[in-house]
Amino acid sequence: PGLEAGLFGPAATPLLDRVTLRNEAVQQVLALLMLSPEGRGKGRQEQRGFISYAQLGINQLGAVYEGLMSYTGFFADQDLFEVAKDGDPAAGTWVIPVTEADSLSDNVYVTIEDPLTGRLERVRHARGSFVFRLSGRDRQRSASYYTPEVLTRSTVHHALAELLGLDRYAPEGGSAGIGQATDLLELTICEPALGSGAFLNEAINQLSAEYLRRRQAELGESLDPERYRAELAKVKTHFAVHQSYGVDLNATAVELAEVSVWLNCMHPGLKAPWFMFQLRRGNSLVGARRAVLPAPALAERAWSERVVEPRPLGEGPLAAGEVHHFLLPAAGWLAAADAAEAKELRGNVCKGWREARKALTAKLNADEVRRARRLAERTEELWLAATARLRAVQRDLRRGVDVYGARQPVASSPMSPSMAQDAVTGANSPLGRLRAAMDAWVGLWFFPVHTDVSPPSRAEWFALLERLLGAGPAEAPFPLTLFDTVADLDEAEAGLGLGVQVEVAELRANHPWFDLAVQLAQTESAWHWELEFAPVFADRGGFDLQVGNPPWVRPRWEDDVTLAELDPWFGVTELKAETTQVRKRRAVALASDDGQADYLTQVARAAGLTTNLGSVVLHPVLKGVRTNLYQLFMELVWRNASARGTSGLLHPEGHFADPKAGDFRRVAYGRLRRHFQFINELQLFEDIDHHVQYGIHTYGPAGSLNFTQIAQLFDSATANAS
Repeated sequence: PGLEAGLFGPAATPLLDRVTLRNEAVQQVLALLMLSPEGRGKGRQEQRGFISYAQLGINQLGAVYEGLMSYTGFFADQDLFEVAKDGDPAAGTWVIPVTEADSLSDNVYVTIEDPLTGRLERVRHARGSFVFRLSGRDRQRSASYYTPEVLTRSTVHHALAELLGLDRYAPEGGSAGIGQATDLLELTICEPALGSGAFLNEAINQLSAEYLRRRQAELGESLDPERYRAELAKVKTHFAVHQSYGVDLNATAVELAEVSVWLNCMHPGLKAPWFMFQLRRGNSLVGARRAVLPAPALAERAWSERVVEPRPLGEGPLAAGEVHHFLLPAAGWLAAADAAEAKELRGNVCKGWREARKALTAKLNADEVRRARRLAERTEELWLAATARLRAVQRDLRRGVDVYGARQPVASSPMSPSMAQDAVTGANSPLGRLRAAMDAWVGLWFFPVHTDVSPPSRAEWFALLERLLGAGPAEAPFPLTLFDTVADLDEAEAGLGLGVQVEVAELRANHPWFDLAVQLAQTESAWHWELEFAPVFADRGGFDLQVGNPPWVRPRWEDDVTLAELDPWFGVTELKAETTQVRKRRAVALASDDGQADYLTQVARAAGLTTNLGSVVLHPVLKGVRTNLYQLFMELVWRNASARGTSGLLHPEGHFADPKAGDFRRVAYGRLRRHFQFINELQLFEDIDHHVQYGIHTYGPAGSLNFTQIAQLFDSATANAS
């Protein structure tokens, strides 16, 4: 019952829903899914048995996650061979037409054993067959690997122990304001680099067990083992469907996380959970945030170079004259104009764009400052309305979970998931309009130089925002109240005067630069934390517990990996220098309009990403540091934490020794509470060298230097038992 969930909606299976399968094909699929493999080899007649999905755990899903990461699929329009560097497909493969087989050396072809002859044969995809291959470019971009369970468990344990004061290392009174066990039920959990949800599930498990331990003690009861298991599943359901959040760039990862969380809390009577508002696809590091330029900064000539100041949601209105950063042009817009690869192919366009960027960030005149401040006031009104809408919809989706020893609120006017989705995806609502404005601001960092669309002038930018968000004050202040129904909310939003605003679809149709910018932001999966998760930030100030293993990689441009999508030779050949052969093949690969467009699109994506992530305006503590993504995730969890929030991250140690990371270290040491350093001698991470150092890091609110440390561990059990 109750399979009305995102996992089973039409949007999740658009291809399968269009396919009609013969009974024979359906039988083959069911056999592969339900039965153990057939015995192989002469004389082997092993009986097949049914597979028990009840035993499917987080580790198995994690293996599936890593196995599917960065794969791409298409139908072959001709016979193809699969190739890889040294013939090893582990780091990614490419395909070439069979007719061009003589252009590459024999050792680059991916091979497979012929089941009849036992010989190794080249992997060949016949015309019309479906090709499913690992993309080297996407694999390099994702930089994600599954975390061993022993490290997941330990990372969550120490973060939760610090948050709740569970052991002697925790600070006195450091229990996140917990008086009774039922207070635990209000804690929010987030995994900002979600993957298949291993850390999120572990946090749900440990927090649920802690709740039952405390609540039994308070009630003077001791549950028998059978009832304990049943009650534990219900508590896990509460945390999973009401208190847990996660974001990941990979759509497959988000789907697997939904499955893993559902399986983790499944119990009799539970309908398929609806995670639409909690587990989301997005780039956690790229988006607009609640940061402002103060009034004096707007009068400065170099206002676009001023470090922005955070204005947390829920801390009252902006100070007089402050303007949200995303309402103003950014110094990092049109980043591709500075890329050498773009200058090589579109030199005149790049020069023009650099001049346009100077005009966009020139000194603001008095009228522009007034317009920007009116837009900021309008933005605050819309943000209140968007927060109220998300809060009301989440309340009306709330499940009636029978949690042991606690009364849980039940939605007074229950809403179906499809109704909820309609309620928050309207493009012309306050939420939709703010999302479009933020997307446009993000997209302009990623503008490609080969497009025929010109970027906006500053006058065009302000004019569009006024038509999108509104130029004047609302007819009446948006009420700071809880709404009984979404219909009541609709009526309150009408007072904002959005009915007279131009519809978003019309603005996109009439302003090509706006339409392209929104598309580019969606391609990058721009994620606006304080808008999309507004109730969490408004009601709790952020997340109470954040856990995860963020990517360990420095964003960088790799010309050969990008060119390999046009000519696999660049992916399978060891390029030691820019030889005559390299230059010739590069010229051929970029000769076609389609090839050059794809290449310049990737140039713009890389330039926009590195410029945004390296912006001193957005990330001042990382100034001068050759940024690694894990460092940006450290900064992110600090920014997204509630007042007493604690985070546990598994990440490398490079920032401790970087001579240019002094400012970043100063902030990190002020938040560090536990540091357990590991050397990979036990090969807990199989894909990295055994000398590599990494650590479990527990962070808390900013304070004085005071943390527990153990260095040069091999096994997390040593720290846990210390």
